[in-house]
Amino acid sequence: MDKKLNFSVLMSIYYKENPQFFRTALDSVINQTLQPDEIVIVEDGELTDELYKVIETYKNKYPQVFKIVQLETNQGLGKALQIGVGNCSYDLIARMDSDDIALPERFEKQINFMREHPDIDVLGSSISEFEGNPENITSYRKLPTEHKDIYKFGQFRCPVNHMTIMYKKKAVLEAGNYQTFKNIEDYWLWGRMLKKGYKFANLPECLVNVRAGNAMLKRRANLTYFFNSELPLHTKLYQIGFISFEQYLRNISSKFLLRAVPFGMMSWIYKKYLRKA
Repeated sequence: MDKKLNFSVLMSIYYKENPQFFRTALDSVINQTLQPDEIVIVEDGELTDELYKVIETYKNKYPQVFKIVQLETNQGLGKALQIGVGNCSYDLIARMDSDDIALPERFEKQINFMREHPDIDVLGSSISEFEGNPENITSYRKLPTEHKDIYKFGQFRCPVNHMTIMYKKKAVLEAGNYQTFKNIEDYWLWGRMLKKGYKFANLPECLVNVRAGNAMLKRRANLTYFFNSELPLHTKLYQIGFISFEQYLRNISSKFLLRAVPFGMMSWIYKKYLRKA
């Protein structure tokens, strides 16, 4: 029980990211009560000078911790994370997005849980969502905590918050790793892992503060998101047997309607039914 569990943090960055948001995210990863043994940053294609400067600053300050993986061209998040997983040195990997803020005790709480529950392969947590100022928290996304409930929830909606995840590298690789899947490559990975029998858990507390609000909703408020991402995903989940045909029809009809309604109504549905105020 006292054995130290080493872990990597995996981040991907591309040219459109905000340098200040990226710096804040890195600070939140560094300033943890339990610091990571390695931080792997995948540069997904050529970046801006400002982003390169941020990476160089942290690389120089923490040369033993940061590992930079450079991709010549932009591959997309799925491919970048696939390559990133392969470059992580430790079997435990914590995901972190380049514009979110990890709470100071995030890694300590997750490592303690993984130590006490060695059967768990994927561990997430709840999130708080903010717009503008990180203290301006507008909503929460809280999810089932037990594996059986996570499995059932995952048959309709994404059952874990990707930016909070800590998982076992071996399990992710055995399940086929990340694959290119526009916008929702993580959900496709979780569906495959749940179907194959890997065990999931979610901590009930919020461990990551996430940039969300109207900007995030507007990226999803259209039928293009449905046809390019949600429809192909749920078709795949049906084909691998993770959802039944009845569940498939329910999923695609409800998601089609959600993307077809005006933005104001979709925003109201999210706040009323899909998030906690």
